Amino acid sequence: MQILPGSPAFLALSLLLYFVLVNCLTFLLFQIDARRAEADERRIPESMLLVLSAFGGTPAAKLAARWVDHENRNECFSGTLNLIVAAHLMTAVTLNTAKGQEMVLDFGHSTAQIVTTLTSAPPAGQKS
Repeated sequence: MQILPGSPAFLALSLLLYFVLVNCLTFLLFQIDARRAEADERRIPESMLLVLSAFGGTPAAKLAARWVDHENRNECFSGTLNLIVAAHLMTAVTLNTAKGQEMVLDFGHSTAQIVTTLTSAPPAGQKS
């Protein structure tokens, strides 16, 4: 079986590789942050850890928080991480419904129309 760009198999493989990479990076940064905390060195910003979590690294973030005994600087970090997990779960549930899939397709069509309109307009200052 060939996996060609544009095929569903290629998309699935690409998403899987992305998911693995973002989770490996997230786990690594949590480990580095924990070691820096122990050594009383400059820590990795919480915003960086949360952004990686929001872009798919929540499994690694939750695992790392327990495995490397990552001490959070404040409760707000844990709460925000839990909100990201909840948002991911709600998104997954929504995408598994017919109405959710319809909303995604409508959004895609609307976005395509906007992009087409913007790219076909003449540059500012020029007549059409």
